[in-house]
Amino acid sequence: MAQSFDYIIRKGNVGIGTNEPRAKLTVAGDISGSGTLRMNGDIIAYYSSDERLKDNLIPISSASYKITQIGGYEFDWNKESKDYAGHDVGIIAQEIEKVLPEVVITRQDGYKAVKYEKIIPLLVQGLKEQQEEINQLKKDLDEFRNRSIFKKLFG
Repeated sequence: MAQSFDYIIRKGNVGIGTNEPRAKLTVAGDISGSGTLRMNGDIIAYYSSDERLKDNLIPISSASYKITQIGGYEFDWNKESKDYAGHDVGIIAQEIEKVLPEVVITRQDGYKAVKYEKIIPLLVQGLKEQQEEINQLKKDLDEFRNRSIFKKLFG
């Protein structure tokens, strides 16, 4: 068993920052890098979302309108793409950047990237706005149906 202050190897597992590696590689602490992380298996991650960690909560304004400004596309990756190939589906970073700039970054190579998971709040708020519109339309229709002229015409 090799051991140092920085890492430990135990039963074929490597631990960095831990004395008890539970997988082929266990890291206790932050990991950073600048390349592409490729995995054949699932990547399981959770994002902090506890209300107690957030200040200045404001619903996303005009979410339905913002959603109409972006598209979902089928496309083929071109030769400029180093990491992807073939047919795919996705969105356009430049469209997202216009309505939700906080979820788009420009990488060192000049290409834009999107934090897809951060688009979910926009979609949730947009659905809520649409439901409010549907409820109002139902209410307006019921009021129209109950008017006497409608009843006389359509019985």
